[in-house]
Amino acid sequence: MEKVFNVKNQIECISDVLPHIDEMFFGNVNDGLDVVCKNFTRGKIELVMTESDYSRLGHSIVQKLKTLPVEVGLLLIEDSDCYFNSIKSMLDKNSGACIALGDKDLLSAVRYYSSLYGICSYAIVTTPNFDKILCDSVWLKTKVLSSEIKAERFRKIIIDQNLIEKSSRESFAEAFSSSASKLTSLIDYKMNCFVSGETVDDWVFAVAKKAISFSLSTPKYENFTAPIIASQVLLAVINGKGSYLLDSGVECLKSSLSVFAPNLSLAKREMLAFEKTARIYHLFFSNDFSNLLSTEDYYSDIELLERESKRDRINFTKNLKIPSERRRTLINLLISKTASDFKAETTVILKAFSKINKIYNAILGENRQREMASFKQIKNAVTTCSYFTAKTTIFTLARDMGILKCIN
Repeated sequence: MEKVFNVKNQIECISDVLPHIDEMFFGNVNDGLDVVCKNFTRGKIELVMTESDYSRLGHSIVQKLKTLPVEVGLLLIEDSDCYFNSIKSMLDKNSGACIALGDKDLLSAVRYYSSLYGICSYAIVTTPNFDKILCDSVWLKTKVLSSEIKAERFRKIIIDQNLIEKSSRESFAEAFSSSASKLTSLIDYKMNCFVSGETVDDWVFAVAKKAISFSLSTPKYENFTAPIIASQVLLAVINGKGSYLLDSGVECLKSSLSVFAPNLSLAKREMLAFEKTARIYHLFFSNDFSNLLSTEDYYSDIELLERESKRDRINFTKNLKIPSERRRTLINLLISKTASDFKAETTVILKAFSKINKIYNAILGENRQREMASFKQIKNAVTTCSYFTAKTTIFTLARDMGILKCIN
């Protein structure tokens, strides 16, 4: 076992990544706060965090800010599944800046409302699930699903490896599964380029595969959580550069599972979405479905989603593009030419899955819960997940060919 994985050193060794992480500060949170506050002259800085994070992490950070030549305010938010209502009503609109300390949901809420109020914002990341932190949008969590909304970027994001490593094992299991699942997201990215006539960006593949490699290397290191943090940094860089891996099939299936299997933990939902996506994609490329006599019933799917998610059907119909006969013919031709190569990729993924699942269970540790989703929950999630994006994923192609209705 190798002793130490240093996130900053590993990231800096990857070519063409440094120009994309100007907003990120790697190092001790106190040193990061020195950088943030060095030239700050616009009045009060408001520090925003949850009550539990204050008792766990926040006191020392508040004490550090008090040693700096800035006025500091503290906003404590009750722990909740949804932070945005509290932050909307309590954030000081007259602050010169705000510093958000917390998980991806709290960071998203603070970033959105500070952007709305014209306040510059900074982030201190406390959990390893931050692969969308450099995007031009935030995802505000509601009771079931998340809404994507444009927002200004953080001025600086503090990545303190030691701070993040204090997060729960479940958070790391979720982040690990998210990183590993990019194996299927790359398939969707390549297929989406093929059907849209775009050029595949080799840089995206290189950085994504390095991110996946980092996550799969966790058993080698004493501080096994650090490679997962580095993996999330690289994925954040890709997502900040473009939507290459966003709205992939596995992400959409995860969203659909949140509707039909809300009892599952985030980590289990992430891992289950990855497993089912890999298996269905392998099935898709291993068989010729071009003459399958089955027709998709789009609107019964949308009615089911509308009823279960309690969202208006416009949220799902806007993503529906029913293909013409000519487009179906061209896509079938494309699939016939590429299926063998994609099948080789899915074969490798499935062969590696037992190892991936073993790492996932090791990260969760001995206290992991046995969580189950029913056949009906999984079936409904798989059948409807393609309506969560306008992109062409393998789920989209399988839906339009009537395959998803036949899967048992």
